[in-house]
Amino acid sequence: MILVDTCVLLDLSTGDPDWFAWSLRQITHFGSVDTLVYNPVIYAETGVRQARQKDLDQRFFGWRFDRFDTDVAWRASRAHATYRRRGGKREHVLGDFWIGAHAEADRFEFGPHGGGLMWMKSDFYDWIEGVFWSGHGLGHKPEVIALSIPGGQDFQMYPAIEEALVLFKQTGQDTILARSSYLRTYFQNKLDEVFTASGIEHVFLNDTKISPLVAIAFTDFDPYPLYKYLNDSQVHTKCIKNHPIGGINYHILRIGIPYFETFERLNYVIFEIGRFISEKVLQESTAQ
Repeated sequence: MILVDTCVLLDLSTGDPDWFAWSLRQITHFGSVDTLVYNPVIYAETGVRQARQKDLDQRFFGWRFDRFDTDVAWRASRAHATYRRRGGKREHVLGDFWIGAHAEADRFEFGPHGGGLMWMKSDFYDWIEGVFWSGHGLGHKPEVIALSIPGGQDFQMYPAIEEALVLFKQTGQDTILARSSYLRTYFQNKLDEVFTASGIEHVFLNDTKISPLVAIAFTDFDPYPLYKYLNDSQVHTKCIKNHPIGGINYHILRIGIPYFETFERLNYVIFEIGRFISEKVLQESTAQ
């Protein structure tokens, strides 16, 4: 499921000269392969430019409406508290914090404009010519150019980003990488057991020693239904189909393992994958 930020919808309603075509392509593409989601804040912010409610409802036809719970409200309050500590003047919780908290709590893919930061090697940066949509990052100095904004947010997000970077510094890059790699090794071994037991041929493309990422590739198994099932179950994954490597087309399922994950949650994902595959194998055998 994809929680679509208000800025993307406003691009369409205002006919923004820089963003309209791009936003329309993203909405059309993601709407065809996944479920688009909106919430009360996105509904209200988009409705400002609508004269009639039925016109607003028509804009969200076919989308999923998701309400907030107390967990989302708590996360939004923490973001706003940080904003106030850093000098923010607004008394009431900002809409951006509500939307970001909703995406975080329910593990939606937050886009298509996105949020957060991306860190990359200089050769990759040179290849894509920057990751901000203008082609630039936070600045042009060599020491900060690698830290770039994927797009969409404004300065109101900076206090939360600063807090994340402080936590990153306190924890330490080596500790984070070691912990993520340790969890990834455990998860990858369990994943290997599940697919091997089901007779599904697969290979792992990621570094098997130090890596926070699992990339499992298939030639005969289509992982897209599994990808959709996992994301509908609030397990964030990526799926890449027909990716050529060494003359062979692979279908790839990619899962990142943050250092703060738990064995309990990883075992839950393994259980859900095993259950999905078992049901799929049963359905196929019954059909035959």
